[in-house]
Amino acid sequence: MSLLLPDSGLLFWMLLSFGVVFVVLAKYGFPVITKMVEGRKTYIDQSLEVAREANAQLSKLKEESEALIAAANKEQGRILREAMHERDKIIVEARKQAEAAAQKELDEYERLLFGEDDAETVEPEEAAAEDETEAE
Repeated sequence: MSLLLPDSGLLFWMLLSFGVVFVVLAKYGFPVITKMVEGRKTYIDQSLEVAREANAQLSKLKEESEALIAAANKEQGRILREAMHERDKIIVEARKQAEAAAQKELDEYERLLFGEDDAETVEPEEAAAEDETEAE
């Protein structure tokens, strides 16, 4: 008996046992295996579809967030421009008030200075007039 060339009886029993195992597997094993493979394929397809939907939602949310950021940046620029304009108005108003206050102070000092000079110049004249009346 050679390992490479089996006897015809051994070959018969090997083919018979292979046929029985194949029939049993074909009847009971292969349907279960194919059913499990199909179930796994369905699960993977569903998971891929859910992933595509999540990806679409993510891209939509990203676009919305970018739009919100752009709107916020635009609003920030507008607010900053308004604040700078308001600041400039306040500075101009403060300068006007400071100039008015400074002019008022200058006028007051000039009035006091010239008012005192007028009073001093009037007093000597009045004093001279009084001296003349006393002399008479």
